[in-house]
Amino acid sequence: MPHEVNRTSAIPPYIDLRAEFAFRSLFGQLDCEKVLVGFLNALLGSGGRDMDKADRSGAITKVIMLNSDMGQPSMHEPGPLLEVMAETEDGKFVQIELLLAFDPDLARRRLHNWSFRYTTQILRGQLGSGLKRTVPILITFADLLPSMRRYHSTFGFYDRSVQDAMPDQVEIHVFELAKLLKRAAAGELERWLEPECRWLLLLGVVQGGAVQTDLLQQLRENAVSREDELLDAFERWEDLSRDPQMWEQYERWHEAMMENAVYKAEVESVRRAQAASMPETESGLITATLQNAEQWQAENKLLKERLLATGHKLLASGVMLDEVVELTGIPAERLSR
Repeated sequence: MPHEVNRTSAIPPYIDLRAEFAFRSLFGQLDCEKVLVGFLNALLGSGGRDMDKADRSGAITKVIMLNSDMGQPSMHEPGPLLEVMAETEDGKFVQIELLLAFDPDLARRRLHNWSFRYTTQILRGQLGSGLKRTVPILITFADLLPSMRRYHSTFGFYDRSVQDAMPDQVEIHVFELAKLLKRAAAGELERWLEPECRWLLLLGVVQGGAVQTDLLQQLRENAVSREDELLDAFERWEDLSRDPQMWEQYERWHEAMMENAVYKAEVESVRRAQAASMPETESGLITATLQNAEQWQAENKLLKERLLATGHKLLASGVMLDEVVELTGIPAERLSR
């Protein structure tokens, strides 16, 4: 049955896929192999439907999750967001790690982390033939490479004089989402021609907590017309965005990310853009509403902290956990921490 796009309905809220837990829930679950394979093939430039058989030899056909636990990486010592062993159409195996980063320093650290993962594949004295190609994919929201206009840069080992490359064991992909969004907004690229653009723009639909409705609508229409893995990703994303527990995690993530300079600047930029597009009286009303919302969030946070403290006191006094949950409304897993 063909999918139809409802142009008249209001745009529902969507969770920001740049949040670690949301990204993992969309791409890192055991039942989403098809979506992850489509995403990786798009980013690595292989496996498109229009490619001939020779071009598809390096296309990924199967992935095995290497970090199946859903624990989040540390803000200061991040591991790969997703780490997979991928099998290509020509029977080769490639180790791929994906990381999202707002902080430029954390992004630069990937080279060190990559070298560790590559060299620890074999023990001292073993043959180098046991080394598998290891490809880190870094999606950054900071201006990591300001001298480069391209949003996608691929690095390897080259001879400086003649630019001859060493074997492709070394291949580091860096995607700068801010550059892609800026060029797309300015109409400087045909955003729907390349599969990698469509997938990356999916990560830019929610900016500073606000859904970019025009971009969302165009992406959805394009996915519906193609009926490929991107459409499956959209449907999974919509399911995630209807989950109240996901929204509770998202609110905590958004609050924590306000301490990050890059993310905070993005939020302020979105607010200024929204205010600039409104009449003066309406802009003032929006500003007042935002201020009231911030005050409400602060009061709501304080109330939750007080309820949590009360719950801990009740538990310490011998009240059963299920009774404390019913009295305070605080989830059992938070009370048990």
